[in-house]
Amino acid sequence: MAENEDPQPHEAEPEVITIRRTARVRRREAIVGWTQAVANVVVPITLGLAVWGFLQDLQRQKTNAADRQIELFYNEAISDARLVLFELWSDVDVSILNAPRARSFVDQFVDTVIDAQPENARDISAAIVSIASYFDQVETCIQRQRCDEAELVAQIGPYGRDFYCLYAGQLVLAREDSLLLSVGQGLMQFADRAGGCGAAAP
Repeated sequence: MAENEDPQPHEAEPEVITIRRTARVRRREAIVGWTQAVANVVVPITLGLAVWGFLQDLQRQKTNAADRQIELFYNEAISDARLVLFELWSDVDVSILNAPRARSFVDQFVDTVIDAQPENARDISAAIVSIASYFDQVETCIQRQRCDEAELVAQIGPYGRDFYCLYAGQLVLAREDSLLLSVGQGLMQFADRAGGCGAAAP
């Protein structure tokens, strides 16, 4: 009797084990696939956020550096220099400069106004060089990508442009008559950023 027993239940066990193993493999493959899919989404987002954070931090640094440059524009030394030049023109009719003028005309006009105050000539020259050197520093900060260009042009661009357009000739003389061989070069570039000297004739 025992020899005639049906062996099927015993033969079915390996088949059940195989099915179970196959199911486990499929679950693992599904988990791996899902994990890979999540990683494909999360990694680019993480990298994107890291880059965005870096750029935001860099922009904050450039803005802070620009703010420091603007603070220097209002410090005592530059303010005193601007006051010297303000007093230079306080009693001068400058309406003649409202129309576009040749560079040579502007230079001669400025020379005449300065020559009329020989007792203040040294202070005037020092004020021009001081302000030009300040704007040279501003332009260097922009070129080295340490300062925010837009903020500096918006805040002090008009003054820098007008200053250069008025005193360009005096700065040429300063370079020729002293060891300040590059004074005003950065200012010239900064003035261009702020719109240049407009329609003034060459």
